[in-house]
Amino acid sequence: MRIHHFLQPHGAQGGAPLSHVTNLAKAQASGGHDVTITLIDEGTRFISADLIARLERFCAHKVTLLPIDQRNRLTQSWSGHLLQREAARLVRETAPDILHGHGFTGGYLARHVQKSLARKNPSPHVIYSPHGVPMRTEKMDWPFAIPEKDLWPHTNGLIFESAFCEQTYLKKHGPPRCSTRIIYDGLGEDQFAPRQIIDLASDFLFFGEFRQQQGINNLIKALARMKNTHTTSALIVGSGPEEKELRAQVRRYGLAHEIFFNAPLAINTAFLKGGCLVLPSRDGAIPPALLPAAAAGMPMILTNTGGIREVVGQVKIPLIAPNDTHALQQQLVAYLADPQVFLGRAAALKRRVEKYFTLARMNEEVMQFYESIMRF
Repeated sequence: MRIHHFLQPHGAQGGAPLSHVTNLAKAQASGGHDVTITLIDEGTRFISADLIARLERFCAHKVTLLPIDQRNRLTQSWSGHLLQREAARLVRETAPDILHGHGFTGGYLARHVQKSLARKNPSPHVIYSPHGVPMRTEKMDWPFAIPEKDLWPHTNGLIFESAFCEQTYLKKHGPPRCSTRIIYDGLGEDQFAPRQIIDLASDFLFFGEFRQQQGINNLIKALARMKNTHTTSALIVGSGPEEKELRAQVRRYGLAHEIFFNAPLAINTAFLKGGCLVLPSRDGAIPPALLPAAAAGMPMILTNTGGIREVVGQVKIPLIAPNDTHALQQQLVAYLADPQVFLGRAAALKRRVEKYFTLARMNEEVMQFYESIMRF
């Protein structure tokens, strides 16, 4: 099977998880399929020469970059028409059976390619994996404001990362006129290696994007309440639009010597620097750090949201209500008092993830979905 992936790496407003897509593409190539990747490039750190070299080791064609700027408007040397035309040219060259768009930007472009190719040639079947933007309720600027329903005629299948994401998408956009499937992300065998930790690690770690939905401000509030009763530290790793406000909050609470910020790191490197991962999410999407942390056996403090509940399943991890700063503080204190309890829960969650959230399982389910789409 010939498969062409379109994605803008996660970190942009319309992006998709880079490791998830590249792991899937590599597994498909290992299965004997002809795989191509086109990266939509906003000129960020997420795309490097080293990354492209690693992708081209298993891709059947050269990895191509399509440039846009950080607001997802096209760079001055491109127009919307030219970008779509270039994307269509790439797809004509690779002649894929499946064109898989990941994240809003990848899915938007993949579906417009099918629309343009359908006029003259048999077009590929388009699969769209929504991430982030299509599930948000706030008012969005162009191109995010374009109704999903306008693109459904050029969508043959939708893959959701969780039942929560499917429910949210259907509630916002209505039932789509195509096949849908829930397929959880999966991790490769190398990601289940035991975690190491450095001696100077902080007690707590947050890893992710600095957005209101992540609830980082609640973590800071909870740590502020502990300032006079507990000696502790936290490392906040990532970047995003809320960074200025979060740094100001830390200064306002007088926590500059207890809470430290770090620019984005490789996730396994970040895991070395914190004892317990805290993900105080407000929305129900699965945080990108959750599965890798579970696979590494890392203790975690989590909120009771849809995607997190689906990963945790029947494992007896207490999930706190989003925005319940008091409950979050209690869990932070409990970890400091007895980390072994949290390590025991982490071991149980690791066993669940090893069973149900593997790359082999994800690849098998995705390929089965592709095949079912191509039969119609």
